[in-house]
Amino acid sequence: MPFTTGTRALDLTIRTDAVLDHEKKFTEGERVHGLTCKMDYLLNAYVFKYIPFELSKETQMSITSKAMDVIRIADWFCKAQDPRKLIDNHPSFMIAEGIFLLLCILTFCHAYRHGGRYLYTWIGTTITAIICEHVRFVDEKADVIWHAQGLLTFCGMRTPLYAIFGLYQMLIYTAYVITKRMRLPLLAEGVLCGLLIVIIDVPLHLVGVKLLWWQWRENDPTMSERIYSVPWNMFLFDMILGNWFMMTMNFCRRLLLPQKYDWKLFVREFMCVLIAVVIALCIAFGHFMAILYVLHDFLQISVCVLTLVGMAKCAIIVYVADRHNKNADARPTRGEKRYWFDELACAIFIHYLFYMLLVIATRPENVVSEGLHQPIGQCNITETLNKPFGMVQKRQKYICRYDEHSDYFDFHCLPSGRAPKQIDDGPLEWYIICGTPFANRLEFAAIIWSWSILAMMLLYEIGVRSGTTPIDPVVSDTKRSSVPRHRPLSHKITSIEHQQSDELSELIDDAGKDSAESIKTDDEGSRSRKSSSSRNSSKPIAQRRSSSRGTKSSKRSEIPTPTHELRSRKKKGSE
Repeated sequence: MPFTTGTRALDLTIRTDAVLDHEKKFTEGERVHGLTCKMDYLLNAYVFKYIPFELSKETQMSITSKAMDVIRIADWFCKAQDPRKLIDNHPSFMIAEGIFLLLCILTFCHAYRHGGRYLYTWIGTTITAIICEHVRFVDEKADVIWHAQGLLTFCGMRTPLYAIFGLYQMLIYTAYVITKRMRLPLLAEGVLCGLLIVIIDVPLHLVGVKLLWWQWRENDPTMSERIYSVPWNMFLFDMILGNWFMMTMNFCRRLLLPQKYDWKLFVREFMCVLIAVVIALCIAFGHFMAILYVLHDFLQISVCVLTLVGMAKCAIIVYVADRHNKNADARPTRGEKRYWFDELACAIFIHYLFYMLLVIATRPENVVSEGLHQPIGQCNITETLNKPFGMVQKRQKYICRYDEHSDYFDFHCLPSGRAPKQIDDGPLEWYIICGTPFANRLEFAAIIWSWSILAMMLLYEIGVRSGTTPIDPVVSDTKRSSVPRHRPLSHKITSIEHQQSDELSELIDDAGKDSAESIKTDDEGSRSRKSSSSRNSSKPIAQRRSSSRGTKSSKRSEIPTPTHELRSRKKKGSE
């Protein structure tokens, strides 16, 4: 069966060592020589031929070797799959990649719409995804998961696109924002964030492993306790990671950043997120290992018990903190109607609805996953795991071809119905695994549907009955307007203006004298009217009121004399 797993640029396909060995028994030297000859032919036909000057053989060989190095790096960094092949063999995984990409876009839209530190938190979740998915290249003991091959797979065909953009954003960023809405104390916020991550990702783990979206390491003592083929310690690690992500993010921002967000401090904001993520991962890994080594390995407590007790403890802490929460913004005001169905609510609905439909529409026994899996090798090879307190633990390094395999995959879709043979006593990494049917479809569907409906009800109550998404206070950026502000003119008074002002003041004084004289005459007239009114007391009251109104209106209707009339009067008086 041919294995085509690379990009087909210029009819040049580079395959992994396992695939080439499976197709033809080429040695390493023959393989490199064949690829070099192809590259040499392509460069001679399409590059060297059109160069205006002639290159020596040594220069051409050097260019060819450099081009081969670049292609090897590019081929290791990103691989492409034929979508028609995925539709035929693994359609649920192809749909899941599109769904996770949509969820990633929705979370990014939420972060971009709110802006400020939410956008940096979204970047922090992406950094967390990159570190978690590539820690296997640093420590082989952490290599416990093998993803299926998607349309685009990165870093030696080990990291699909949805693992970097989709999975962690949906889990961590969504839990972070929902936790912020409840406005709990710092300790309770971290606990709630970890608990929400587990609530969101339970259907993902159960459905994903059943449909062969990934494969867990077999024969690992720390992963031996499983529920529906999902290791219990994965739920425990997710809860611990969410807890420390939230706590370190809040602590670093309080320590390294001002209270108000300032976009000019974008370098400090990014470095704060990076430091918080690195510290959170280090503490989370240490916390996880301490629980496993001390409570599980040393005290022989089941991982299932540790996970369930941890979830119950987190739920109690959150409940007590929420009951004693006196923050007025943690609850909506009476009669307040808010638009709660935002991007995250839409993402949560799509997330759970997708798994509810998958358990009804899919048949796991028809799934064929071709790609990199846990290597098949010799059954007697083990590797040592050094643990604290001088404890040494061994685990089987390869999958044994003759052992009974996991409940969620087998090899029934291969012609032989058995695991493929290894090549030249070396481990076989690229092979095909086949899905297995549901042991009880109704039971599995009932678990997924019940959990999804209850989780959506819980998240709905948190979203509607809690406060709104907190908005970071922003430093007011007062930009100076290009138009200058209006200011009173302070120019020097010329002699002409001074003469005009003196003349105007004299006119005003004369007008004041005239008005004083007119006021005197008015007062005398009013006195005479009063004496006459006292004499004529037989007049009706209405007439007296009308006369008084008339005098008042005459005073109010007095219009000041214009300036030009004052000037003309002065000229006449001087004449």
